[in-house]
Formats: sequence, structure tokens, C-alpha cells
Amino acid sequence: MGIDKGSNRQFQAAIRIAVDTQGALLLLNGGAALALIATTSRSDARHSYALSIACFGTAALAAVIGLVLSYFSQLSYAGAVREAENDDLVKAGAMRERYEIFSRLAISFVMLSIGVCLFSLWTAYGVASQ
Repeated sequence: MGIDKGSNRQFQAAIRIAVDTQGALLLLNGGAALALIATTSRSDARHSYALSIACFGTAALAAVIGLVLSYFSQLSYAGAVREAENDDLVKAGAMRERYEIFSRLAISFVMLSIGVCLFSLWTAYGVASQ
């Protein structure tokens, strides 16, 4: 079970896009948390962005966890391909299952990061419009 060069290039491009997307989520959430910290230090006491800052930090952490899980996902995929090429279909199947689990977890954490980011924006807007 070999992978042709076209499929391999497409797979590498998909990995690059996923890593870039998760890096962008990390920068977005980390930057937003830092911006709110700076805003809080200059605003009066009635504007508390603590919940928004905590949520942006949580979203940044979820993005990092998603990035780590996607690394393990791709490592498992590569192992499954290697084992299939060596005709060890039992190990290839086990690696494929790990790949699917890590992929689903990575996607879940990316979605969590996006959801918490949107919630953070909503809470920050609510505080700012008071």
C-alpha cells in the first residue's frame, strides 16, 4: 500500500494548512488576551475584562493542545503507512485507529478554541458597551 507522489504532496499541504491555522488561533487568542490586559490596566474599575481574558487564555491553551494532538495524529498516520508498506496489517490497523482518535481530538480542541474565542469576544463587547 504505497502513497503516490500526488497524494503525498496533497497530504503535506493539508498538514501545513492545519499547522498554520492552529498557529493563527494561538496568536489570535494570545494577542487578544494581552490586548485586554493592557486595556484593563488603563480603564476605570467598572470595566472588568477578567472573564474575557481568562477565556482567551483558555482558547489559546486549547489551540496548543490541538496542535500537539495533530502532531500525534500525523505521527500515527505515518506509522500506519509504514507498517502497511511492511505488510504488517495488524500494526497498521492499530496505528490507523490511533490516527483517527488523535485527529478527532485535535479537531475538537480547534473547535473548542474557536468557540471560546467567540464567547470571549462577546463578553468583552458586553463589558465595553456598559
